[in-house]
Amino acid sequence: MDLSNTLRRLRRSIASLAVVAIVASLSVASSVSAFTDVPAGSWYEEYVERLVDDGIIDGKTDANKDKFNPGSKLNRAEAAKIIVMAAGVDSEDYVDPATPVFKDLVKGAWYNKYIATAKENGWVSGDDKTGTFRPGDMVSRAEFAKMITGALDLVDEEMDGAPHFSDVKDESAWYYDFVESAYHFQVIDGINGAFKPADAIERSAMAKMTSRAIDGEEREGEVITPAPGVDCKKTPTDPSCVSSAKLTVAAEAYTQKTPVLSASANTVFLKFKLSSSSTVNVTSLNFKRTGASKDSYINAIKVLDAAGKQHGPSVTMGSAGAKIAFASDPILVTADAPAVVTVLVNTTSDATAGSLGIKIESAADVVAEDAKKAAVTAAGTFPIQGTEAALTSST
Repeated sequence: MDLSNTLRRLRRSIASLAVVAIVASLSVASSVSAFTDVPAGSWYEEYVERLVDDGIIDGKTDANKDKFNPGSKLNRAEAAKIIVMAAGVDSEDYVDPATPVFKDLVKGAWYNKYIATAKENGWVSGDDKTGTFRPGDMVSRAEFAKMITGALDLVDEEMDGAPHFSDVKDESAWYYDFVESAYHFQVIDGINGAFKPADAIERSAMAKMTSRAIDGEEREGEVITPAPGVDCKKTPTDPSCVSSAKLTVAAEAYTQKTPVLSASANTVFLKFKLSSSSTVNVTSLNFKRTGASKDSYINAIKVLDAAGKQHGPSVTMGSAGAKIAFASDPILVTADAPAVVTVLVNTTSDATAGSLGIKIESAADVVAEDAKKAAVTAAGTFPIQGTEAALTSST
C-alpha cells in the first residue's frame, strides 16, 4: 500500500472520529432499533447501523422518523447530504450562501448547505447549460459511485484486473473509473457479475456503499509469484499459480420434476450454492450425466444465476460431459453475496425410458479465479448431484 493511500485512510479515520464525537454530544439515535423497517439480520442492517452511529442518517426527513425506507430511491439532494457528512466536513466549514448555488434550488431549503458544500469541493456538479441541480431527481448507481468515491478520495490508479463487471466494460464511459475505484476499495461488489450503473440506487445500497467508503479498505487480491520456469497461463493449476482464496460448492434443495419432452421445455436438474470469503469469479462449469439413460437424451444444458440470467451458451452432453464456459460473463461470488446456480436441462423427444440426473463430479469441474486472475480451487462434498428423474413415455 503506498503512502498516499495510508494518508487518505488516516484522514478518513480522523473525520469519522470527529463525526462520532459530535454525535456523542447530541441526542441522536444510535441504534437501528429506532427503524421499524430494518429487520434484524438483514443484509443491510450493519451498514444502516454504522451510518446511524456516525450521525450520517436518522431516518427520512419527514414525520416518519421510525422508518429508514431501505427500498426507496435516493434523490440528488439526499445524496449531497450523505457524502458531505460521510466525508467528515465540520459543520463550521459548510458553504451556505444566501443565494442558492443552482437556480432550481429553493432559498432556505434544508439541502442548500450540503449541495453548496459538495459543489465547492467538486463532488457534485449541475447542468452547465441550464444552471440547475435537479435536487429531486433520483441518483443512479453510477452517479453515487462517482459522488462517494470523490468525497472520500478513493482513486484506483492501477485498475488491476479491470473490468470487473459485465456491464461496465467500456473504458470511455464517464463512470468507468469511478465504478472500478469503488470496486477496488470494496465499496461495491456487484449483482451476479453486473453493476447495473443506470439503475436508481436504493437507500439500502447507499448505506452499504457509504459505510464501505468510509472504511476505504483496499480489496487485497493476492499477488501470485510463479515458481521459476512456470508460466501460469500455460499451467494454471501449478501449485505456485493457485490462489489461497477459497470457493465452496454445496448442493441446494429443489423439487425434482419429471421432464417434459418438448423442444421448448426446460427442467431443473441441479441447484447449488457458491460461497467464498473473498471475491471470486467462476468462469466455467462441467456437468456429467447420471442415471440409466443416454447422453443423447440431453438436447441442451444451461446455467442460470439467482436473477435468472443465463451464463454461457446452452450445450449438449458428450462423453466428457457438458462444459459451459463463460469467462467473459463470470458468476461473481463475494463474501457478502454467495451465488445460487440453477442447471436447466432440455430433453429430447425420445427420452422415454430410464432415469436422468446431473452432477458436478469433482472440484476440477469448477473453474474459478480471484481478483488477480489466479486460479481458485473449489471445495465441497463431491459429487454435487441433483435428484434423478424417471423418464417415461407419458411425459
